[in-house]
Amino acid sequence: MGRHYWEDGLGGIQLGDDGVGFAFAEFQQEILNLHRKGILLALCSKNNLDDALQVIRSHPAMCLREEHFAAMRVNWEDKTANIRSIVEELNIGVDSLVFLDDDPVERSRVRQLLPAVHVPEWPKDPAEYKTALLELALEDFFRLALTDEDRHRAEMYRSEGERRRIAESSSSLEDFYRSLQMKVTIGVPDSLTIPRISQLTQKTNQFNLTTKRYTTAEITGLGLAQDSGAVVYWLSLDDKFCSSGTVGVIILRQQAEDGGSEEVWLIDTFLLSCRVLGRGVERAFIGFTCDAMKRRGARKLVGEYRPTSKNFIVAQIYDRLGFRQTGKENGRWELDLSGQLPEIPDWFELSILKENTHA
Repeated sequence: MGRHYWEDGLGGIQLGDDGVGFAFAEFQQEILNLHRKGILLALCSKNNLDDALQVIRSHPAMCLREEHFAAMRVNWEDKTANIRSIVEELNIGVDSLVFLDDDPVERSRVRQLLPAVHVPEWPKDPAEYKTALLELALEDFFRLALTDEDRHRAEMYRSEGERRRIAESSSSLEDFYRSLQMKVTIGVPDSLTIPRISQLTQKTNQFNLTTKRYTTAEITGLGLAQDSGAVVYWLSLDDKFCSSGTVGVIILRQQAEDGGSEEVWLIDTFLLSCRVLGRGVERAFIGFTCDAMKRRGARKLVGEYRPTSKNFIVAQIYDRLGFRQTGKENGRWELDLSGQLPEIPDWFELSILKENTHA
């Protein structure tokens, strides 16, 4: 924080076991604790990149290293431009950012130009940094449960930069997808996956057709109860760079239509984490689901789109997946499972764990 933090060189950095140096070291340790809890860290600093990297890589009292940052912008550009660049690289919402800076002018500028970013006031005295961060963490970063995906979140987002570089050199989009060596795994809930399924329903806003929220107890009831009348699938994605973990959820509920003459299932929830969008994962997920439900005896799937301020990107997803808008009510789509089903793209290796049999 502050441009002189880097440019004074290794010997001039106030970072160590006493005085102001100890305050900065404690502050860094608490930032590292947030990283371990799945909070993404990004560095946005006005400075010379070589000077900053020398400190990050070599200073013996430095807690934070390159691998802890999902993105880094160290240059002399305006910080609001760098923040927009970070948002684009990580494919996250601007409103998910918290901007910490010890310069009140920088804080004011970000508040003015990027009002969706949370910019807390910050103490002048470094001795107060740790306390300020702990209070901020309790307010904005508190988690009731920590999943494996949370622990490895920064690694997942750093890998996105590698994927972007490959995409720029690939001759076609499909060649790029194949070069990623992507593996999709689909399964049903158990004690290990239920917390993550619930977390995804609580947090996912962009690719989420209905934005229904479910607790772990509710997911347990839907996915494990013998008489729930529901089917729950989760999807995980791996590629040659890293495992993205569980990133998708589909929940289906059995419906009675026209006196129950047809076997109709409602897609209650269809969501994907924004970090895996743009690779055709949604087609693989719905392609599997259509085939699995047809083998169960279903004749029709009904999908709903409930618009929010954030999920406009999926307004036409059912149309692109081959569903037909019924016209009976806005946002309702149907797919006859006796006809052409969405195909799973051939650039995915598909692995299916045991399916639900109780619905």
